[in-house]
Amino acid sequence: MIYERFIGFLNVSEKQDAETLVNAILNFLKLCKLDQVPIVGQSYDGANVMSGRQGGVQTKMKIHYPYATYIHCMAHKLNLIVVDMCKNVKYSKQVFNMLEAIYVHFSMPSKNKKLQDMQKLLNIKICTFSQISDTSITYIIFSLLIVSKRKRTEPEFLKNFVVTTTTAAEHEDSDNETYLIDYWKVHAYYPIIDEVVNNLKTRFSAESLKLAISIDHFFNLDYEKSSFFIQQYKDLLKVDLNSLQAEMMVAKNCIQNYNNKPEQKNQINLFKKNITISTFPNVYKLLNLALTLPISSASCERSFSTMRRINTYIRSTMTQDRFSSLAILNIERDISNNIDPNDILNIYSKTNIRLEL
Repeated sequence: MIYERFIGFLNVSEKQDAETLVNAILNFLKLCKLDQVPIVGQSYDGANVMSGRQGGVQTKMKIHYPYATYIHCMAHKLNLIVVDMCKNVKYSKQVFNMLEAIYVHFSMPSKNKKLQDMQKLLNIKICTFSQISDTSITYIIFSLLIVSKRKRTEPEFLKNFVVTTTTAAEHEDSDNETYLIDYWKVHAYYPIIDEVVNNLKTRFSAESLKLAISIDHFFNLDYEKSSFFIQQYKDLLKVDLNSLQAEMMVAKNCIQNYNNKPEQKNQINLFKKNITISTFPNVYKLLNLALTLPISSASCERSFSTMRRINTYIRSTMTQDRFSSLAILNIERDISNNIDPNDILNIYSKTNIRLEL
């Protein structure tokens, strides 16, 4: 089974250069007795100090762990793509500027009070406006592609004249559904698609995409097309390529037989049922590694929410060790909830509780 676990917060407030961050990570791994465990992947956001190819954290970590492939957080990249698109496409920018203006207006206490009073009078659920963040834009942009177009009419001062040129009124077939569809395709849909496609090419590096595609082929047990992934880690896992190729061929035939059964459609469940370390040792090792490689740092960043709940202004003098311990108890609740309180009391009763004054 593959598990993702939180092991602690590190205080790097004094200095945040790449060398300091790498030393902090290495010392912490040594403290946790994890320094001898091979690191096969690392994922950060796009900050230069983390992702720099010359002197970034990911480059310096590879000196100590050469197989630690750097993967820029895919979720963060996708979010940046959508945000860039919203800034460059006229209609999407106008929509989000309007939403931001509405938030600013109702964020004032007096205006917000009036809004809540109106909601009470209308017997609807009381809610408030939230500030539009980059993440919010990512979720709602796709629901804003179909909007209504303002009806254009002939100017009043031209009504008593014989007009010999084209005016907006002559295009009143804009009410026609076909015209509206074509209009928004040209002015919204196509520009958005073009912007997203162009940003996908620039934001996602060829190396990380090549590795992701190779891993996808490995899940389909295609030896030839997954060679990039296999070559990357064969020395670390001491994989015999001839044995691996034979194992993948046999495993693929076994899984194809189960695919015909409707209750066996989940690929991971098929792997767990058919691929074991005793029957397919090489495939088993590479499969575990493929599932371990990080594709996003989003789950790690959720720990920041716990940080804000624990490290409040009334706990500002808390030591780093206590802070990390409380965070572990909160984040890893599936483990901490199974701890027997009596065991804790027994350990505490055996310690020296005498206070030195």
